[in-house]
Amino acid sequence: MMHIGFLIAGMVLASFCASGAVDRKPLIVLIKLDDVHGMHPRYLQVAEFAKAENIKINFGVFGSALEKDNPQFFTWMKQLQETGLFEFWNHGYGGFGHPRENEGTGYEFQRQKIARTQELSRQRFGAPFRAYGPHASGMDDDTWKALAESPEIKLVFGRIPPGKLPGVFAADSRMPFENAALKPDIQRFKDRFESVTADREYVYIQGHPNAWKEEADFDAFKEMVRFLKTKGVRFMTISEFLETRSR
Repeated sequence: MMHIGFLIAGMVLASFCASGAVDRKPLIVLIKLDDVHGMHPRYLQVAEFAKAENIKINFGVFGSALEKDNPQFFTWMKQLQETGLFEFWNHGYGGFGHPRENEGTGYEFQRQKIARTQELSRQRFGAPFRAYGPHASGMDDDTWKALAESPEIKLVFGRIPPGKLPGVFAADSRMPFENAALKPDIQRFKDRFESVTADREYVYIQGHPNAWKEEADFDAFKEMVRFLKTKGVRFMTISEFLETRSR
């Protein structure tokens, strides 16, 4: 009887484990590529590759890049949006030359920069950006106060202090892809993938295509995407991801 009991217990445990493996949803991946400020050749390459691979990309845009009329740039962005594979988000206003836009600059300055970038998105694309992440900067108390003035922003890349921005999702589950010099390190990425993602529902992967000076850097990005495909992840835009949060 004891042997039968052990056998039954083993069968129940195996069934439970198998059920858990089946029920676990695929890892969600947000590819977050920063610093869009024009039709830089590397961003064009990334976009064409993403379309060919049918994956989804989230491009961070500098508000200052939307100020001057640039029909070719704006048409390109709209065409990417129409595919359903791309989403653009607010990466701060100033861009290069303004690395500390969100630290110690005061509420009014930050409010103006965030609001102006949101307004430019409305003007150029018909709708404001839904996410925010600063360029080369931390965020301070004035940032949270300023972001509260743009309620259409529903996701922030980074940690949000308790009690700040209720209802805004803090995307802080980052999976490193580049080193400190913004150079892709595909082997480090692969080596860390299983341990970093084992207990996570989603990760965001940050990159800076304008810093990928060598073709090998872009090749590393392509290898990373294809590696993730073998892992069965779900690539999402920010808006799709936010939909999963509201269910």
